[in-house]
Amino acid sequence: MLLQNPDDLLLYSVCFCQSLKSACSGYLASVRGRQNRHTMGFG
Repeated sequence: MLLQNPDDLLLYSVCFCQSLKSACSGYLASVRGRQNRHTMGFG
């Protein structure tokens, strides 16, 4: 991926951070859901 200007880099890092945060929260939610499966009805 070629970045033409600093704005592209900024936009890319913001998108990367957003996807990273959503991936982390999704992972934590799945772990928490696996642990609380019997009480919360997941799985």
